[in-house]
Amino acid sequence: MSITSNQISTDITLDVSGKSSLSNISANQGNIKSHFVKAKLRDDTQAYIPPSTATGLVSFLTPNNTKVYEDVVSISGDTVTFELTESMLGTAGMGLCDISIIDNGSVLMSATVKVSIKPKAVPNDDDIVKDSDEYNVLVNALATAQEGETVRDNAESLRKSNESTRQTNEINRQQNLTTAIEAIIRADNATDNANSATDRANSATDRADDAADRANTSADRADDATSRANTAIATTEAATQKANNATDNAIDTATNLETTYSPRLGDLESDYNTHINNESPHRYGSRFEWKYNASNDSLDLVVIE
Repeated sequence: MSITSNQISTDITLDVSGKSSLSNISANQGNIKSHFVKAKLRDDTQAYIPPSTATGLVSFLTPNNTKVYEDVVSISGDTVTFELTESMLGTAGMGLCDISIIDNGSVLMSATVKVSIKPKAVPNDDDIVKDSDEYNVLVNALATAQEGETVRDNAESLRKSNESTRQTNEINRQQNLTTAIEAIIRADNATDNANSATDRANSATDRADDAADRANTSADRADDATSRANTAIATTEAATQKANNATDNAIDTATNLETTYSPRLGDLESDYNTHINNESPHRYGSRFEWKYNASNDSLDLVVIE
């Protein structure tokens, strides 16, 4: 809480060691939310800085022995700020103010300040009520109770809203679950159809592979037949060439023989006739002779006609 220019701020030093005398401040009776005290904490001559988890409590004893309890406004470093409330300043005279620093249920330090309350010229009729014991505590308790009721109402509204949200979410969850189940069923059916199509495709592929194998086998056989045919053609061509060569050789040989022996045929025929006519051993007189019978492969004695 920041202190505005219209509010009173009193700066004091509190010795938590208890070695120094009590601090004294002055305030006017009846001030409301206008007078604040900034107390710097010192342990002898050293600054005293409470833990960050610590809280502060102000206990005020009014001049008519009424007790007032308030929380400090803030703790910042070694400085504690608190308010001199309307209940504290309700009665003129000398009041005592204890400032306590508390952490985890333990009172870490406590120091007392004397507060001189200057009287108002005309007191209010309700000052007595406000100056009763625990007045501010009661007011704070009522405010806390009202805040608690508001919190409870808000919590109930939030609970109802959450319940409505939960029911809506449950309906959505069931709808989503139904949708998910239907999607799963459709996905399963699609998977089954895809598997069936895959099986058919695999079967077609197998048949195509078999046909390809048979075609390859036929092609291999055709290639082999072609190879054998080519070999036969080559062999035939080679044999033809050899036959042609043999024919040419025979023709050449016959030609050579004819050339060589044709002139001698006439001589042989003449010699044969001469032999037939002149070789008397083949004849017996002029009536019989020996002749070769080619049909019977025999030498026959025949009659000369």
